[in-house]
Amino acid sequence: FSRIVLKHGGKPVYKFTSPGEVLYAFRDAIAGHQNLWNAGILHRDVSINNILIGLPGSKPGYRGLLIDLDLSVWTDPRRNPAELEIRTGTRAFQSVNVLHSYDPDRRAHSHDYLDDLESFFYVLCFIACGFDVAKPKPKDDVIAEEIRPFPIGLSEWENTNPRWAVNAKKAMYFGGRFPERVTDVFKNAGPAFENLLDKLFYFFHGHVVRKISRARPRLTLLELKPQSAEHYKTVLTFFDEAIEEFVAFKALKGARPLRALPPTSLELIATPKQTVVRVPLVDLPPNTGTIATPESRLTRKRVESDNTDELSTAKKSRKA
Repeated sequence: FSRIVLKHGGKPVYKFTSPGEVLYAFRDAIAGHQNLWNAGILHRDVSINNILIGLPGSKPGYRGLLIDLDLSVWTDPRRNPAELEIRTGTRAFQSVNVLHSYDPDRRAHSHDYLDDLESFFYVLCFIACGFDVAKPKPKDDVIAEEIRPFPIGLSEWENTNPRWAVNAKKAMYFGGRFPERVTDVFKNAGPAFENLLDKLFYFFHGHVVRKISRARPRLTLLELKPQSAEHYKTVLTFFDEAIEEFVAFKALKGARPLRALPPTSLELIATPKQTVVRVPLVDLPPNTGTIATPESRLTRKRVESDNTDELSTAKKSRKA
């Protein structure tokens, strides 16, 4: 017999008690993802259930954790099994590239670290735009719960038909700017979350456009390694800047009433406008897919109606 003893990592990110917890958790979970990537491991299942908030009092680097490596692979293909599932992850958080892989007429790129970083962005969208305060607690802490009705734009990402799910995400990028509004708990935390979502939106817009280009060369995971450091640095810098904005706003709000803020103070840190390339949508048949209910949103790993002949025996459902 053998025994494995593990430490309690923390609570899921959607059970946050303050906006700051969300920023710190994402920042350190992404850094952890980079550590895995540098060690030759690609996670491939970044989701709302797999990002944890570190235990109270955790030091920087441990304020957020990324768990559940059952679908992870080695970046060196020689170390992976011959039968390898290529379509992994939770539908709502799958990248545009991974969703395209369901289309037999499209040759999608291999799942890489940018697909996982894109998934972090979609999880943050769900948290910041789909969860709000349930009731206040002492010391201005909050208990989060999913808002109802859930934003329709985000709900469409969960469509069990991958073609409809990918079109919903491409429509977001087609619009030229991030379309969703953050909930009150994040809006009351200052401009940090809105600015962060805008920065991530423009960052991934460019990568989505490049990946759907049929002329773009397809690189192996090992070939992608040299350029990954700069991409991780960019995304982590976005979160570091958001944390600085959040801390500064919190200090200023505590020093004087919010209405006393000068009207130009938020404009100084606004995200600059960027040139947007239109992302083409695909023609779709009648929608035969379904969208998650609030009860199933946090308990499903992969939608049940995915074509079983296209899927391996890899885990398809998430236990609560």
